[in-house]
Amino acid sequence: MGMGRGPDGWMVGFFEASNDVYNRPPIELTDGEFHRLVAVLIAPGDYRLHEEDKALEERVSRIGRL
Repeated sequence: MGMGRGPDGWMVGFFEASNDVYNRPPIELTDGEFHRLVAVLIAPGDYRLHEEDKALEERVSRIGRL
């Protein structure tokens, strides 16, 4: 599953995105960090994990409330 663009091109999967964005595996992420990865799944080309993204943060907030 695509997770958006990373520093070395398109990221595929939670493990790669977690390592690229947070420098650690998914098991070591906080809930908020993991929610950011989940939030990207719906539209990985539209959201930006490596930079500030207001739309992504709004989606993460909704996921956290669920």
